[in-house]
Amino acid sequence: MTKNAKYKNQIKLIKMKKGYLILCGLILIATLLIVSFSLELAASSAHDGADMYPAPPSEVAASGTQFNLNIAYAYVGSAPSNVTSYLDKTSNASMYLISEYPSVVRLNVTRVPGVQIACCDAELEVYGVKIAANTGTTEYHAYFIGTNYNFCFSKSNESTLVPYVNNLVDHNVYSEITGGFVFNWTANTSVLSHTIGSIGGYTSKPSGWAGLWSSGKPNDISVTVYRIGYITMSNGSVSVYKDSITNNATDLVQIGNYRDGFLYNKLVPAERLQQIDIFHPIH
Repeated sequence: MTKNAKYKNQIKLIKMKKGYLILCGLILIATLLIVSFSLELAASSAHDGADMYPAPPSEVAASGTQFNLNIAYAYVGSAPSNVTSYLDKTSNASMYLISEYPSVVRLNVTRVPGVQIACCDAELEVYGVKIAANTGTTEYHAYFIGTNYNFCFSKSNESTLVPYVNNLVDHNVYSEITGGFVFNWTANTSVLSHTIGSIGGYTSKPSGWAGLWSSGKPNDISVTVYRIGYITMSNGSVSVYKDSITNNATDLVQIGNYRDGFLYNKLVPAERLQQIDIFHPIH
């Protein structure tokens, strides 16, 4: 098995605690929305959740979308020494960053007004994030985001819905799945995704994998976001819809040269770039 294949088989699902909805640009009038981001800890746990219920057949997705996704930030470059390894206190074992040249992508997600995916209590959309070097080396990551239409939609319903992300994501292609679910999301407000990319991937042994530098240092790198499909729940019944075409980009950017890597930045003021952790611009 190649090192690249080993990397692609690393599946990371992160569990995010309750927090408050990150609002971009507008001050909400009336009530403060509570955000409940629900991520699974591992691919196996997500599979176990889905296996409790009959897997519904995939249907062809409609073109409508409940969310606008834009790339807010992306960086690929040499990993700083302070993140290349750490001691896992639970196992008392050293963990090593999976790539010598990791990637990070942050998305700005805005809820589109109205009910764009009708006849359901909640809807969750799954996106692919492709990070590609001109040398041909590519990383694929999956991201999901959802919200409810019915105010009676519960945390228990959400826990049932989220594992079905596995019905849309090919784990042989996508190296990780991250995402979240925002309850009672107000139209035209935005949330910043958590970290997407290989910067969060660790293994128990040094991989020696050079990531997007595997075929030599790239001359340019692009990031493409595209929808894979969506999942709905109505009266406890789950339906899975797969986009017939996944090469229609929701957003596409070229990352410019910066330091010893490549940077795209619509998130941090330029004067602050020298002061931040380039892989974790906002914590």
